[in-house]
Amino acid sequence: MKKNVKIIFNNKLDIENIEKNDIITILKKQAINICNTGSFDCCIIIGQIKKNKYVFLLSTTYMTRAGDLFRYLDKHLLHFEIENFEEGTDRMKVSSWYFTILNEESGKEMNEPLKIDIEKTIDEYVAGATVIDGRTYYQSNADEIRQLPLYNKKSILRCYVNVSDIKKDYGLADEDVITLKTLENESGVALKAGGNDIIMIGSKGEPYNMPKMKFQELYQEVAKGNLAAEVSDEYEYVPNAFINGSEKAVDLLKYAYVCTSKKKNVVYAKKVTDGIYKVFSARIAGTNQYYYGVADERPFYLTVDKDDITSVHIIDADAFAKSYEMVVS
Repeated sequence: MKKNVKIIFNNKLDIENIEKNDIITILKKQAINICNTGSFDCCIIIGQIKKNKYVFLLSTTYMTRAGDLFRYLDKHLLHFEIENFEEGTDRMKVSSWYFTILNEESGKEMNEPLKIDIEKTIDEYVAGATVIDGRTYYQSNADEIRQLPLYNKKSILRCYVNVSDIKKDYGLADEDVITLKTLENESGVALKAGGNDIIMIGSKGEPYNMPKMKFQELYQEVAKGNLAAEVSDEYEYVPNAFINGSEKAVDLLKYAYVCTSKKKNVVYAKKVTDGIYKVFSARIAGTNQYYYGVADERPFYLTVDKDDITSVHIIDADAFAKSYEMVVS
């Protein structure tokens, strides 16, 4: 993405009584046309709707999600007062967009020096991110990884959800999208309703997806109902999902079963306290569903599955401490 960005200021939308979704559609078409015409990886449009400024950011590369980039720009340069926002990804999980409406007095003056600052900040973001491809990471770093301590996932009760139950209850088609906002992907992991995924609920209440085949290898069902409520009493987060971009949350605990480990899941792990990491585990390579960690804001563990070396993950440090214990030799 370096230097391959188009920035447009003062893009006024002369519209009356139009829904936000229609505004997003108009801006998305405009940004896609700009990117296609100029071969840009990213387009940022900053303009005005009535009295309010807005920002629309489109990323056409799977290497960078629009929401992740906007949050970095806002923290390190823009410092906008955000009223609300929406973000999403396309069905191929490659391009993504972010839209926000700002308070009336929010933000810096829109001028040419700011464009230069935005380009410079994007360069810093791209250059400063450590990108890991799970398909090759172990082979390239085998000696270092084998020196890391081993951890085993604790045999504790966990809640999980069959995606098929949500599909049936809501009458979804196979191609409909169920989105999870995870600790490692604030923009949202997009699951197909007809896919082969299980939604796991972590020790802090954070949802994340797991292939059904891997789930069946590692876990076994214990019970449903009151036991799920008992397990969820310790959650810090409310585990929700969203269907086809709707703002209305689906309560995952309504569909929760309880499971426990039936096989040891051993990982190499190291704690990361500095830098930005993007991890493409083997099964999500080529999509923008990477695991994302900003370690100076929230430390995490980088893990490599001992039995499946292409399974590389980022796990929130607090969640890791609750779920894993060091292997004592």
